[in-house]
Amino acid sequence: MILFLFFASNLLEELNQGSTTACRFVDDTHLSAFGTSTEDNCRALEAAHEKCATWARTHGATFAPEKYHLMHLTRRPKKHNMAAVVTIPGFQGKPCAEIKILGVQVDSKLRWGPHIKLTYEKAMQQTNTLTRLVNSTWGASFARARHIYTAVVRPKITYGCSIWHSLEGTLGYTKSKIRKLEKVQNQCLRRITGAYKTTNIRVLEHEAAVPPLRNHMDGLAFSYTRRHNISNPHPAVIEGCVRVERILKQSQTVQKRPRLRQQTNPFSLPTRGEVLRQKATAILQEAPGGKNGQARIRATMQERWQGSWNSYAYEVKRDKPIAQDTLWDSKVPRIRLGLTRPETTLATLLRTENIGLNDFLHKRNVPGFSSPACTCGARRQTSKHILLFCPEQAEGRRQMLHRAGTTDYRNLLNTKRGLKAATSWFLGRGILSQFTIAREMAEEATNHAPISNEAGTRE
Repeated sequence: MILFLFFASNLLEELNQGSTTACRFVDDTHLSAFGTSTEDNCRALEAAHEKCATWARTHGATFAPEKYHLMHLTRRPKKHNMAAVVTIPGFQGKPCAEIKILGVQVDSKLRWGPHIKLTYEKAMQQTNTLTRLVNSTWGASFARARHIYTAVVRPKITYGCSIWHSLEGTLGYTKSKIRKLEKVQNQCLRRITGAYKTTNIRVLEHEAAVPPLRNHMDGLAFSYTRRHNISNPHPAVIEGCVRVERILKQSQTVQKRPRLRQQTNPFSLPTRGEVLRQKATAILQEAPGGKNGQARIRATMQERWQGSWNSYAYEVKRDKPIAQDTLWDSKVPRIRLGLTRPETTLATLLRTENIGLNDFLHKRNVPGFSSPACTCGARRQTSKHILLFCPEQAEGRRQMLHRAGTTDYRNLLNTKRGLKAATSWFLGRGILSQFTIAREMAEEATNHAPISNEAGTRE
């Protein structure tokens, strides 16, 4: 691959002249022409393609015109002839509204809506695959389901975000820009943890140790900027912009066209690149010493997530669930290690208190649950009441608390030992019909488990 780049390097030098520019990735070449009209750009592209054809004849290479794509880039399509085409032997195509370049969908107005829409559709396909592998009562374990999302689904969502994702306070930033992609992550988090749709997403992010999507994309953008600061391509970009501006001014003077009035806004937002460079530099300078650049960025993103969580978790709220009343801890997912899939789901339901008990169902106005009272006569049927106090569920409770090693409700659901004991006992009691099949399968597996005879052999 490297030798091929050397082989084709002289072609790029010939194409980056006048009003045309060119770039290539391995054997894919992209030609660009800029001017005041689409017709002039087409003529410039034809001249550049003639150079390509000449180079191909002298170097034993070939181009495939039937694979070419043409697109006019402008924010004002009504003022230009968007149907103008190039005259190149073998090319019969028409101008496209969208073109995929190295996996990124580019449209004629240089907006990122089409790319985000396509990314959303692909991500939903990946999410459907995760749904087939994980359900609330069967499927992959918590650790494996989380790994599938972070290694397969999330990279599909965030591909190229260092280019199209805008930080808050920069040009192009809108809260709704990645809202669809955030919905994909939210759906995956519910599959991973087994939570109900009513569960707060901030809680699920903390429970699964998966940062908010916007936070993750910001970190990727900072990392991309750090790598570019090392190679320092910014002067080359500035030089290219100055060259384009100079040639356009010369073209306007020759054709005696009125000079375009520059509209300046002293209160305009800084460009995306400027903000990224400023913030990335600040992160690298202010972060604690002893860490490399990438580690500093990860630590900063973690601190921002922690600050956002603390502002939510410390809100004054009556009867906060254990999941929200838990101090910040990036090791929260570890308490689920060793749990089966049904136990993982039940652990989420118990910790978030979004669970199919009378108190929750009454709050959600579910038909048939006009009262939050328990069948034993208690005023509210909650997770804490079932685990510690309900007389109708007293069987096996003492043994469960002994295995858990605690009688404190917080420790019961905040430790690996306590959570395992609580979920196993809860499933065995058959309180929720959601886990009926899972409980029957567990009992059947226990009844058919091999036992040891007196001789020590397995039967």
